[in-house]
Amino acid sequence: MPADVTSAFTKKAIANDGNLILGVAYRDDNFAFYNGAVSMGREPMQRYAKYHLVAFGEFVPPLFSWVYQWLQMPMSGFTPGAETQAPMRLSGHLV
Repeated sequence: MPADVTSAFTKKAIANDGNLILGVAYRDDNFAFYNGAVSMGREPMQRYAKYHLVAFGEFVPPLFSWVYQWLQMPMSGFTPGAETQAPMRLSGHLV
């Protein structure tokens, strides 16, 4: 997400004395892509990466990768998040 968009969301959340949680796709420093959520607002930004990915929507099972190659379709490439992740802590609540 562009920095100016993140900044605008953060400022709006702070102006309303709260936090936002947005569902987003994001990339880490190693260029792995995740489907997850980020929080922004009063608390420091936190991330959650979805662990259980949906077949054919978020990843292609290895058994079917040949179909995508044959059709010359790009494969979905989300990386699952860690099985155990700390919950987000927002306004004293675990989310």
